[in-house]
Amino acid sequence: MVSLAVKIRKGQGSQTVSLEMSSRSFERFAAAFGLFRKEFLQSLARSQRDIREGRVRTITSFKELE
Repeated sequence: MVSLAVKIRKGQGSQTVSLEMSSRSFERFAAAFGLFRKEFLQSLARSQRDIREGRVRTITSFKELE
């Protein structure tokens, strides 16, 4: 298991949290969760294309998805 040094602070708003870590720790985190995998990077490209083409909308509650 990967050990990471992370600072966690309450964010500006009442529902936000701020995480702080070194770039080396972030790279270890990303590798552990597979964020450098080809499939993940392709899914990011698809997501960005969906946003540009207007297939994404902002919701405030999961009830809006019903």
